[in-house]
Amino acid sequence: MDGSKPYNADSMDGSSPILLTINAMSQASVESPRLATSPLLVRPLCCPWSQLLRVPRAALSLPVLVLALAGSLTTTAGWQLIEKVLVAPADRDLADVRALGSWPGSGTLARSIGPRDGADGFLPQNTPRFLAQAKTAPDDPLTSLPYRMTAPVWRVFSYSVQPQAPRSYYLAGWLWTVLVWSYFGTAITRMAVVRFGKQERLGLSDAVACSHRMWKSQMGAMILPMCGAALLAAPMALLGGLMRWDWGAGFAGLVWGLVLVDSILLGLFVLGMLFAWPLMWGAVATEQSDAFDAISRSYAYLFQRPANYFVYCVVAIVVGMCGWVLVWGGTASLLWLAYGGISWGSGNDRLAQWLADPTWIHGWNRCLITLASAYAHAFVWCAAAVIYLLMRYDVDQTEWDEVHGWTDPATDELPNLAPAVHPQADGPTPNQP
Repeated sequence: MDGSKPYNADSMDGSSPILLTINAMSQASVESPRLATSPLLVRPLCCPWSQLLRVPRAALSLPVLVLALAGSLTTTAGWQLIEKVLVAPADRDLADVRALGSWPGSGTLARSIGPRDGADGFLPQNTPRFLAQAKTAPDDPLTSLPYRMTAPVWRVFSYSVQPQAPRSYYLAGWLWTVLVWSYFGTAITRMAVVRFGKQERLGLSDAVACSHRMWKSQMGAMILPMCGAALLAAPMALLGGLMRWDWGAGFAGLVWGLVLVDSILLGLFVLGMLFAWPLMWGAVATEQSDAFDAISRSYAYLFQRPANYFVYCVVAIVVGMCGWVLVWGGTASLLWLAYGGISWGSGNDRLAQWLADPTWIHGWNRCLITLASAYAHAFVWCAAAVIYLLMRYDVDQTEWDEVHGWTDPATDELPNLAPAVHPQADGPTPNQP
């Protein structure tokens, strides 16, 4: 025997090199999450906009599609109800009223795009309109959400000699859109922020819980600029009331310079609502702050880096259109193959006869088209999250993985490898002589 002590784990006092190395690595991973996460957290230096190329895949995830579908259907139902209450029957055929109240993907059946002469030889002369349009992806799913966010604001504050619905219709519909997407859009944006910023997956229940906490802040971030714009427009409205009389028109000519100054301030508010609204959703979902912080960040990012924001939006539009063409191509292919298989047994003429009249077949087709259209809404919110992270880095130099209110499950479950410290009594232990 060489007199060495036998191995005893309890006797290790923390000075073991192996233990010290493991403990240091665990502490470093906790203090620096990048050491324990994917290298994709590092923002690309040469092409930062390349992160937008990953947005279509995130928008096609099932939880995101479910939230987008629920939000789009709820928004459309509200617009149609407001139309029946506030719009006269004679004005319901206006182009903007029909666009604001259209169901997701309805333009696929309402607009004539391709030829219907049966030149492809697949169906006879009376080819159904949907099959004639299947060659070109409609643009209404991509434009419906931004249009509902921006067109009502412009209609409320702009002057037009063309016939239009009452301003109360646009204002009520805009408020309803903001309310609905303050809940569903915040959940989608939160999932995208965690996915792109932390390289983690946020569950549907956790995203809904986040939106349940933050929807009031999100709605306030949109309503407060509208209230500010309304306060700036109130003196103009008062002056416009005085101009109903001749002396009022003369008084307006004297103070018209003040009106122009007021319009400049009003334009700043309206410009922010028209272009900065995606950043507000990104700010609330990422920072989990109040409405004032979201407004401050959104307006600051927009006006400090307008060129960057423009480039990111253009890239997002191009990527979104390419992704929508693929999604619509898959949807049209499914319906085309279904019709082709049925035509083997029924024949082309009999199938065209069935498709000429509304049947349950059209109902099932509409469900598939609506689900495909939900991708466009999901893409808008996922792209808004990525653009916010890009703009935040450009202005504040804040890293992507700084997402407030998120803790990494991998680091939270790390065991405590620090050696246990046992207090020693002052007297001798029983093993000591």
